[in-house]
Amino acid sequence: MDIKEIRALVSLLDDEDQEVIAHVEQKIMSLGDVIIPFWSRNGKPALVPKCNAGLKT
Repeated sequence: MDIKEIRALVSLLDDEDQEVIAHVEQKIMSLGDVIIPFWSRNGKPALVPKCNAGLKT
């Protein structure tokens, strides 16, 4: 997955549709630890703990 695709996924986290958000969260979680530094640098630091929790389960 390239940087443009990651940015698109992160931007979809602001969608109003909960199904879209759930799908995007699952996709991001499937990417693993690789996405966390990008995520925290690009305006979604509050979501990093949620992602970390998902990676530990």
